[in-house]
Amino acid sequence: MGNWHPQLLEQASRICSGSVTCIVMQGDKVVYEADGRGVAPLMALYDGDRAKFEGALVADKIIGKAAAMILCAGGAAAVYGEIMSRAAMEYLHGRGVDCRCGRCVDVISNRTGSGICPIEKCVLDVDDPCEGIETIKETINELRKMAQ
Repeated sequence: MGNWHPQLLEQASRICSGSVTCIVMQGDKVVYEADGRGVAPLMALYDGDRAKFEGALVADKIIGKAAAMILCAGGAAAVYGEIMSRAAMEYLHGRGVDCRCGRCVDVISNRTGSGICPIEKCVLDVDDPCEGIETIKETINELRKMAQ
């Protein structure tokens, strides 16, 4: 990866070690980090303090198209995903967001590995990031209801 955002790649190594799942940097300073499942850490930051995404460098354990939409809506400049779906990579590149990954996969699988992640699936045919975020929120609410 050569000289591609060395400060981001350095932080991304913490994701590999399992201490965090999501890191957001502005310049060379970490402004947010979290250890959570799915898009929850990104959604929490988007809903709570989305300005931290503006021009940010973001590293996350898994970047699917849903995560890519959140990052684009927030204004991230560069994204590293330890695992990234092809749809996420195409979405980010299509919006001028520089991205790299440890491993590119066809789709993000659900937690049991029996099919596509429901959050990834809900935005497959959505292009607008704001519409995508609403769809993601609706899907999360439906999944929570089903889990009760």
